[in-house]
Amino acid sequence: MTLYQQIFVVVCLVLEGLLLVLAFVKDRIKISYSFFIYLVLVFVSDSIYATLLTFKMGARQFYVVKEFCLDAIKIGMALELSQKIFKYYPRVKSSNLIGIIGAAIFFLVYHWLTPQKNLDWWFSIPSDIHSKILQATCISFLYMSGSILFYRLQITGAYKFLMSGFLLSQLPLALGFAIVAAFGQKARIPLSYFNSAFFLLALIVWIRVYSADD
Repeated sequence: MTLYQQIFVVVCLVLEGLLLVLAFVKDRIKISYSFFIYLVLVFVSDSIYATLLTFKMGARQFYVVKEFCLDAIKIGMALELSQKIFKYYPRVKSSNLIGIIGAAIFFLVYHWLTPQKNLDWWFSIPSDIHSKILQATCISFLYMSGSILFYRLQITGAYKFLMSGFLLSQLPLALGFAIVAAFGQKARIPLSYFNSAFFLLALIVWIRVYSADD
């Protein structure tokens, strides 16, 4: 790893560890169980991935498995938050569920209509599936955020910061896949730095989720 990557990994692990400590100390795990599971998996997988990169052992294979596990948790997070945030708004909750299902169907068809060359990770079938799941999840969170704004719903600050942090960390990554597809490998490295910076900002925003008392 480069010096930048080493510094980034250390800072992220420190912030992720702080988030997990706050979750227990402030008794905030119940805000979103899937979000807490997501943080645990991110912390553990980042630690393992950094170790594999250092010793150059199976990092690529582990990365693929890690990303699909995180994808599954993100889908669960979208469903859980839709249930909790719109618990007392059944019509809005039903509308959001339709939006989530619609996004999933759209990107499934999109993947089927755009076969990949399967040359490397960025242009492979697993990468394309991962990018479509990521984009569908982002659309789902944007749809829920739009519902909150449109209906002027009053939600706790914790949920506001949780969703803001998620979009802050995932939208640049989702857009990054589209940019790499358009401009090729030359865009990969600058986008990697760009995505890393936004993920770091998201971790800082998420600290507010567990440190707040509302």
